[in-house]
Amino acid sequence: MNIIIPYTPRPAFIEWHRRTQRWSVLVVHRRGGKTVSGINELIKEAMKCTLRAPRFAYIAPYRTQAKAIAWDYLKQYTAPIPGRVVSESELHIKLPNDGRITLYGSDNAEALRGIYLDGIIIDEPADMDPNVWSSVIRPALSDRRGWATWIGTPKGRNSFYRLYDKAVSDPEWYTMILPASRSGIIAQDELDSARKSMNESEYNREYECSFEAAIAGSIYGDAISKLRSNNQVQDYEPDNDLPFDTFWDVGDSDFTCIWLVQMEGRHINLVDYYSASGQTTGHYANKVREWGDKYRTTVRTNFLPHDADHIRRGGSWKTDLTNAGLSHITIVPRTPDIWLGINELRSLLPRCYIHKTNCSKTFGTADNSAPSGLDCLEYYHKREESDRDTIYEKPVHDEFSHGADALRTMSEAHRLGMIEGTSFVARESRHTPHKVLRGPSAASYSVKKKNKSLR
Repeated sequence: MNIIIPYTPRPAFIEWHRRTQRWSVLVVHRRGGKTVSGINELIKEAMKCTLRAPRFAYIAPYRTQAKAIAWDYLKQYTAPIPGRVVSESELHIKLPNDGRITLYGSDNAEALRGIYLDGIIIDEPADMDPNVWSSVIRPALSDRRGWATWIGTPKGRNSFYRLYDKAVSDPEWYTMILPASRSGIIAQDELDSARKSMNESEYNREYECSFEAAIAGSIYGDAISKLRSNNQVQDYEPDNDLPFDTFWDVGDSDFTCIWLVQMEGRHINLVDYYSASGQTTGHYANKVREWGDKYRTTVRTNFLPHDADHIRRGGSWKTDLTNAGLSHITIVPRTPDIWLGINELRSLLPRCYIHKTNCSKTFGTADNSAPSGLDCLEYYHKREESDRDTIYEKPVHDEFSHGADALRTMSEAHRLGMIEGTSFVARESRHTPHKVLRGPSAASYSVKKKNKSLR
């Protein structure tokens, strides 16, 4: 039986539909048609699959997003298939060959654990935790040798960038980058109009597929750009006669990140950075000792965030690191509002000198790599969220947030007057009401009253 699906691929996607590679990455400008193409690829492959009970999936950062973006398309393009069954509650389409195409969100990636997949479209992976691929999706493709395609628009040099950068020179991958200036999909007068209403970075990112353009909502991006222009991101030799401190963000399943910092008068030297996941506490204690040997000094204080004192698996990070031989550990109290630490770091960054080589290294494996310290600061960003009638800005928890949070441990310690020889006025100011800036304008803030627990 011949079944005609009401889909005509745009010329740019024809080659991808005909590809032979198992893996592919499509970097496509906004309104380029990548989701429609992806949905129709799933339908085609699900109908052609000769394996028992084919299973295909589309995954977006959030399940609600998957439903809003792709569900109507999936129902529309499968409508001509006789006997297809729609499940609104489960967001899946059952096909006559017992195949099934299901929509998922990476916010509940556990729903994918334990299933098998013959193929998957991963939409906007830049907004997903990269661990979802390595720990959940990849194993689901193994026994039936399923395929995967990543589709999205750039959001800085994150895991999606590294995936494309690696794939573009690998013959086992199909890659495509499609800027609006080349695709011919959007009329030129519309592009000209969009360019007038957007800043250059926004336009280059959304329409020209630039991975180098500043990320929307970047919290520290402007400050880092100014450091670069002032030559404060450079290689230099730290003063071995001055003490070093470390500032941490800890995680058992997420990345653990450590900054090595030296206070030199008013200058704050970010000398080195390290990040890893799945390692023992002894591994991180050894890293601090390695730094001591490398710079011929001892670390004065190791500042850990408040959750390092929480009991997990029978012990806390603090006790486990102590048992591993790390001394001089200080816990930085929990902040009453994350934006207090963020704004303190904003005020401190102009005083920072960042070691370019040491803080530009990435760590980990190809499938589970940790971004560099500099990348974490440049691409840590916020997004708008809503709670009933209230719209507020919230920092995004992703691969960049861990390194940024580690340096926020420094700003919290500074704000509370905990770093020896610095921030002597912070002890007095911490009891006063705080204006908590949440956006770039002075009008974007909430007022936090005195917190008695900090007295």
